[in-house]
Amino acid sequence: MIEQNTIPLMFWDRVKKYSDRTIIRDMRYGRYDAISWLQCSEMVECLCLYLISLGVKNKDNILLLSENRLEWVISDLAIASTGAVNVTTFLPCGSSSVQKIIEECGPKIIIISSLNILKGITVDQDITKKIITFDSETGFSNGPKEDFQECLAQGKKLRHTDSHLLQLRIKSVHKDDIATIIYNINATGEYKGVMLTHGALMFNCRAFAKMILIKKRDKIFHFNSLSQVFGRICGCYLNLYRGSTIIFEDFRKIINFKKSNLTIILASPYIYNIMYKIIIKKLRSLPRVKRKITMWVIIAQEKYIKHIPSRKKKPLLIRLNFLVARAVRFLFISPRIKEHFLKSNARIYISGGAYLDKKITLLFNYLGLPLLEGYGLSECGIISVNTLNKWKPTSVGKILPGINVRIDKDGEVLIKGPNVMKGYYNDPYNTDQRIKNQWMHTGDTGYVDKDNFLSIQGLKKDIFVLTIGVNINPRAIEEALKKDEYIDDISVFGDRKPYLVALLTPNAKSFEVYAAAEKLFNAGESPHERRAKTEQFFRNKITQSLSGFSKFEQIRKFMIMERNPAHDLKTVYAGTKEGRGAIYKNYEQAIRSMYD
Repeated sequence: MIEQNTIPLMFWDRVKKYSDRTIIRDMRYGRYDAISWLQCSEMVECLCLYLISLGVKNKDNILLLSENRLEWVISDLAIASTGAVNVTTFLPCGSSSVQKIIEECGPKIIIISSLNILKGITVDQDITKKIITFDSETGFSNGPKEDFQECLAQGKKLRHTDSHLLQLRIKSVHKDDIATIIYNINATGEYKGVMLTHGALMFNCRAFAKMILIKKRDKIFHFNSLSQVFGRICGCYLNLYRGSTIIFEDFRKIINFKKSNLTIILASPYIYNIMYKIIIKKLRSLPRVKRKITMWVIIAQEKYIKHIPSRKKKPLLIRLNFLVARAVRFLFISPRIKEHFLKSNARIYISGGAYLDKKITLLFNYLGLPLLEGYGLSECGIISVNTLNKWKPTSVGKILPGINVRIDKDGEVLIKGPNVMKGYYNDPYNTDQRIKNQWMHTGDTGYVDKDNFLSIQGLKKDIFVLTIGVNINPRAIEEALKKDEYIDDISVFGDRKPYLVALLTPNAKSFEVYAAAEKLFNAGESPHERRAKTEQFFRNKITQSLSGFSKFEQIRKFMIMERNPAHDLKTVYAGTKEGRGAIYKNYEQAIRSMYD
């Protein structure tokens, strides 16, 4: 028996096992289209043969930029089966990021959901032979364009004559070959391509499957991007490995989860924060008696959980209250929450990609909604996860089997194992800086307890992770903004938040000169009207300065400061993590108000 240590070997083996079962349910045009394993394999084969006919060879780079959809999975499996490399990043990203990727990796083929992704991007047609689009579009094009469905049609014509070529390619893929290059902002704040091998992805998939029981009948719906490591492993490869069903649907259009008949939800903290607010709102609207019973159930469990770390025998009353609370939760509260609050029959909720607020974790679990938080990095895949049987609310879970974790002298979390990346693309220097003596330096600080549970305390470097799971380099944003002559200084905030905010100090002299010359203010205007015009002026400046940045790197809200916050510090503020923390502490109320 051939060991299934590559993505294509695993996929094609599952096709033989589950040929008539549903692999993907794709919501389109108001209905679900059920795609069987056999149908999926036929599309993958057709695209493979088409790519081979274009001259795609082993280890060629193919750029795949798209939101989550059926065609993404088909393209990813086809790229893997031809022995090529799937180069990808989280969308929507800035045009400058896309341009950097294209120039750095020189993709032979570009596969995109829409031509708008390449708007304003220069593509070298001597290197890139074809641009394949999922959506049929007319208009501008940066090179020879082909519709996805037409590619499948052309590949279908080759099935009778060239199928043996695909079999040769599948067998030629080795576990140490690079399967994907995921571009992301790393712990040093640089935009780098992380190279992950087939062996690393398969190892991580198998290790995670040992922690969370995924069944063949499970229907898994995930909000995390397939272009990120958490979404790719848990939302795609884990489903293929276990034979479960992937559900694709636009979260914004979901009114009733029960219609989807999903059993597992994978999402970023951003989504769970939305669910949390729905639950809190519904709980407050309950009749007084039901609300009091629910609160007693939550408090009884909370008291029990607080006694876990001490390892001492829990008082009898606390144990009895806990048992009664769990019974009430199971029989009355949990079914009502699922039925009327979230309209969901999901048996497991898994969070990854960013920090999850502990109050959300605790509330979900106290109400009988198993919310399990995990931890991982693009460079290492998934490292730890809480499980149904082994759960610690203050941790990011138990370390996956086969992965070694060590805490360095300065508190940094170090990782060693088959899951660690091969390195950064075309960057041996930074690779050597992150991987030393086979230990991957994560840039996160934390600790491991006696039960092998990992807890993360923070980041060593000045990097933000938004609740949607996107890494942000605030210094790069601040440097871009401070180039504007009208901005004296600006401090950006947003770690563990849904969006970025800023404290902006204008260059008073430059702004006064401009306002007088352009007659920005009229005589007799109220202070409120002047403030509104001033804010709009700086809003326009921020938009212009960040035009090349991604949607997630934009400043959603800002506050104009009369005095530079950095001047309140004892030391000179130079964009350091410590300086930013000091400013946050001094202006916490003002910053928090921009999230209300």
